[in-house]
Amino acid sequence: MRALLLLPVVAGVQVLETHQTLHNHVDYEGMKTTLKELAAKRTGDGKIDDDIVIGVRAILEQVDTTLMNALKDDLRQQQETFDAALAAIHSCDASRNTWFDDVYPGWVQSEDQASANHVSCRQAEVQLCGNRNARCNVQDGRVSAINDAMCNYPSFSQGDSDEVNQFMNCFSNLICEKYEAYMAGRAECRQLCSSLADKTAECEREQMESENAFCDTNREVESTCRGYRECRKGAEEAFYATQTRTRNVESLLQTQRSALECLQCYGRAILDHSASLDHCDTPPDCQTLDNCPNIVYDTPPEFIRCTHCSELTPCGDGYRNEHYSGHTE
Repeated sequence: MRALLLLPVVAGVQVLETHQTLHNHVDYEGMKTTLKELAAKRTGDGKIDDDIVIGVRAILEQVDTTLMNALKDDLRQQQETFDAALAAIHSCDASRNTWFDDVYPGWVQSEDQASANHVSCRQAEVQLCGNRNARCNVQDGRVSAINDAMCNYPSFSQGDSDEVNQFMNCFSNLICEKYEAYMAGRAECRQLCSSLADKTAECEREQMESENAFCDTNREVESTCRGYRECRKGAEEAFYATQTRTRNVESLLQTQRSALECLQCYGRAILDHSASLDHCDTPPDCQTLDNCPNIVYDTPPEFIRCTHCSELTPCGDGYRNEHYSGHTE
């Protein structure tokens, strides 16, 4: 007879051993039925066989250790999966911030240096232009003075007349007085024009390098911001999909935790010789129990807007006003 009584206990333990983790969907109803069948074996005065007591305690031990630990493992795995999805979003932000903290300043420095070189060149160009204009204006004054003092051109039809003699003397004096200063002034003006042309050509190259540096910086910024947007899009899509799955699994784990509490209640009631097990039939709210599986749902960081891109473009009015003010005329 005792061997027959032990059959339900053996069956219950085998169910527990077959389902070592909650991934395999433990047969709670089967275990519940086993415990109730064991309770039905009690004698009229409520006593139960010692072997049944041992079996019930074995089942409770399995619930308290194997199944509870399996529940904790499932919770840990779900938390790790959720945290990994959230970490992917943080990784996008970290990569973006690292670029702007470590790489972007180098691009800005190169752009600023190119712009400073251009500004310096244009300032030197303005000085050369002013000096050229001033010195060439002096030469223009010499030419004007020569024109004002120009000798009256005589008629040579009458030979070596007094008018021709006066002209020759006047022209000789004019050459002696004005020629050297005129030639020196003309050479100086030509040299200044040549120097200014060279400086203007240099400034054109500096301007191109400055504009290229501006465009290079903005191209790198746009590329980084585009990569960040794509990274966040993929990471957030994966995160919210993971969050939905995690909430579904969390609900299942909480249901399982409540079911385990019912099994523990049945076992304790049997061992306490309770007349009825009805009070164990309704699963309790998981949140009222110890170790209710709860996932910590940290929220993703806000998307970082890209504010480093310039809306200006070389040759545009805004760019000219910002970068060429003072040397556009």
